[in-house]
Amino acid sequence: MKSADFSAYINLCKSRGIAEYQVAAMLGCAVNSIPNWKRNGAPRYIALAISALEKKLDPWKENK
Repeated sequence: MKSADFSAYINLCKSRGIAEYQVAAMLGCAVNSIPNWKRNGAPRYIALAISALEKKLDPWKENK
């Protein structure tokens, strides 16, 4: 995920009243990862996690 795309997501969250520390909690990452990813881009798994959050998907679990 490019830095511009991640920054755009952070800005979207801010417009919704969600602080960066809350985004970190939603993504399950360290708070200091947010500014790093805004500068350098985020890993693919973060892009996928953001997509899942935006689609309001539940965490995966095994079907039994």
